[in-house]
Amino acid sequence: MSIMRNVDYVCLCSNRCLGILMCVAICWLVASAFVKVNMPKILAPQFARRGLTTNDTTAQLYAAQQLGTEVPKRNWIPSADEGVNMSETNATNCRYYVLNSGSIWKGDIVKIRIDARDKYNQARFVGGDFWFAWLDSKKPVASTAGKVIDYNNGTYLVKFLAAWDGPANITIILVHPSDATTFMKDVFWNTDDKIFWQAIYQSPHNPKVTQTVLCTIQYPGIWENKCIYPRPIANGRTSFICDKPPGLPCSSIAKLKAHGGMINKRTTEILGDKTFLFEGGNYNQKINGDVKMLNFKESPVTFPLDGLPNCQPQTPIPAIKGYWMDNQWHPFNCRKYNCWTDSTKVAQCLRNKKIHIMGDSNGRQYYQFLFLLLPTDPIEQPELNKLSHMHRYIKTYNISMTFDFHPEGIGSPWMKFSDYHYEVDILDQLVNTDCNYVIIISSWAHFVQWKREGLLERFHLLREAVDRFHHRCPNAPVILKSPHPREHPSFQSRLFSSDFMLNEIRRLLRKIFANSGAFYLDVWDMNLAHPAVNNVHMPGTIITQELFMILSYVCNSLCEH
Repeated sequence: MSIMRNVDYVCLCSNRCLGILMCVAICWLVASAFVKVNMPKILAPQFARRGLTTNDTTAQLYAAQQLGTEVPKRNWIPSADEGVNMSETNATNCRYYVLNSGSIWKGDIVKIRIDARDKYNQARFVGGDFWFAWLDSKKPVASTAGKVIDYNNGTYLVKFLAAWDGPANITIILVHPSDATTFMKDVFWNTDDKIFWQAIYQSPHNPKVTQTVLCTIQYPGIWENKCIYPRPIANGRTSFICDKPPGLPCSSIAKLKAHGGMINKRTTEILGDKTFLFEGGNYNQKINGDVKMLNFKESPVTFPLDGLPNCQPQTPIPAIKGYWMDNQWHPFNCRKYNCWTDSTKVAQCLRNKKIHIMGDSNGRQYYQFLFLLLPTDPIEQPELNKLSHMHRYIKTYNISMTFDFHPEGIGSPWMKFSDYHYEVDILDQLVNTDCNYVIIISSWAHFVQWKREGLLERFHLLREAVDRFHHRCPNAPVILKSPHPREHPSFQSRLFSSDFMLNEIRRLLRKIFANSGAFYLDVWDMNLAHPAVNNVHMPGTIITQELFMILSYVCNSLCEH
């Protein structure tokens, strides 16, 4: 109040015109200072505004992604005297609200609040809902995924980067309500007997004599009259077990494939009366908001992606991972070089290398598309091409490429039991002292149905194998690919291959392999933001950009000239 009294005194001290003007100016300055000091800071600084230099933008690139949020805490709790109906989060009644005031410029951080409500339109006061969020545009062809922050009170904040100028459509999807995510973590993840295979045993004396039995995995288990195939160095206490085939030895197991009918039946049994959580309006529903489309104003800001550090194993992963523009992925964690469109550069990078790709069929995609990036080899070599094991040798550049599918895969084709090798075993057999290896591991798509403790143990054992490998070959690059969202053709698959569970596996892998010397290739946002429909096998455009990230890690110096 003393400040304002002084202002009043100054403003009334003169009757002259000039004095009045000076008083007005003084009033404005003093009042502005008062407001600046005392007014609560409602809006955090934006990532970029008109007039920022490139260096300003670089400095704020990471800082803006660590901003504290100003979403009000929602602490509504039903009165003890009221009778209240409560249900799971309902997408129809959820709303989002754009928090940015005024114009949004290219380079700004867009903030959107989600208010979760149930089917009775009651405000939810717990968190745990699982969301997808992205912005996209057709002109320009661009998209980016949002970072979702859970306040555990029914309120969520989504942060996006305004990465282009022009329109941006908002898409926010309730993938699973918290009741579903809680069920998956607390019940499904901790339940045994979720995966089944049919196994054919073949008589060693007469191949026409066969028996077909049921197999599963146990962590650990007590059983009678079973054939057991333990691999403690790879799976720890989890064992692959089969019913004993009548009249045949356990060693006569020949081939197996997943038993989809039994998997669906068992999943339905585990769901019990919770089936409704994975059907209809409780799964993958878009929510509405105060606006459907934003329009980012043009600014002189450019993203100095060429100034990002080279990709390294310990490169920090920012909250906003990057954006798509004209089918090019622009990451924010490290520099992706684009010289790999030149096949001779790829050949230079991989010359004299032994490339071992292992894991699931996403790894097989890497094997197939990496070969397409290389020049045509004038000296054709025969290729070993099996479902379980592929090998190709490019003699001109002395490049050896091998793909190995891990055991216990869940697929429809019959798999020869003896053809499959664990990643741990392959790594332990790489003992050449030249250490000209490149290791790529993609092990996630077949593990949602594993019991959590068994999966943790398997990943820790794989980490130990990577440590042993790096002890022998400390400079050999190891790349670990993260999971990404995929398709779910049945309501059972929404549980046994849930995107929520895949995201949990993504977190586990990142945590377990921290400080391992492996480059963690986090492709979740990259795949989610792309216009292609989510699928376990994403299109070649995405796979190629992922390989560009890998090559930029393995051979970044080749592109600097």
